[in-house]
Formats: sequence, structure tokens, C-alpha cells
Amino acid sequence: MGNCAFAVQDYAQAELFYSRALNIEATHREALYNMTILFLSNNETAKARFYYEQLKKLYPADRTLQQLATYFPSYQPGVDR
Repeated sequence: MGNCAFAVQDYAQAELFYSRALNIEATHREALYNMTILFLSNNETAKARFYYEQLKKLYPADRTLQQLATYFPSYQPGVDR
């Protein structure tokens, strides 16, 4: 449902569905990835970085991290760009 909402640019609804998935399973890889993409799409870099860091911690060998890393090339904690 979150992906459907995202597809029609209903970002608030998408966030709600992704958040619900994470409330059920805090380590849900797709929900963490989708939250990262959602916040990147809305130029909310700090929030996107939070979910990206969760992905890195939980799934360090995941190939999607390499793609997402391009959005955080010079990541420094406490600095939002």
C-alpha cells in the first residue's frame, strides 16, 4: 500500500504505511529502504540518512546500499546538507 501511495505522490500516506510496517517489524529491509527513498524525494536528508544508517547497520552487504551511498557521499554526523 505504501508503494501505491508513493507512486501517486501521496507521500504522507506512503510514510504512514511504511511506518506501520516498521512498527510491526523494525528491521523490515524494504520499509527501511522505502523510507530512505521517500525522504530523499522530499529533500528531507536528515530523515533519509537515519533510515539509511539503519539499513547499513542491519544489512551491510546489501547491494542497494551502494546505490543509496551516492546520496550521502560525504556524510558527517550532525551535518545536514
